[in-house]
Amino acid sequence: MGSLSERDRRDLEKNPNVLKVTQSNVAYTPEFKVRALRLREEGQTPSQIFKDAGINLSLFGVDYAKKCLQRWEKMSTQEGGLKKDRRGSKSTGRPKGKKLKSAEDEIAYLRAENDFLKKLRALEAKYANKKSSR
Repeated sequence: MGSLSERDRRDLEKNPNVLKVTQSNVAYTPEFKVRALRLREEGQTPSQIFKDAGINLSLFGVDYAKKCLQRWEKMSTQEGGLKKDRRGSKSTGRPKGKKLKSAEDEIAYLRAENDFLKKLRALEAKYANKKSSR
């Protein structure tokens, strides 16, 4: 899938079957995914399912609907279902920043950090001068 225009993104966001739209990705609601898989089992084509849901398939590649349904089918059978949000499930998350109790503590921390950086720069300059004088 290529990049979506701002207008196309706004149109997709209005669709009740769409959970989230970014410039290059569309996330569908778990309810739509379950309904789409059920309709596919009943014999509807993937493109017809998406068209009936109000999703403009001309924004996407030729086999977009088919590939979505294949991916959702795999998720529902192999990975514990469609309603489970898998993104970041194995991630440990972002490192936690140092929590400070007050503004004064934060100011003291930042001053110490600035002093350290000043000393580091002075050492770098001293090393550079020593190296250039050889």
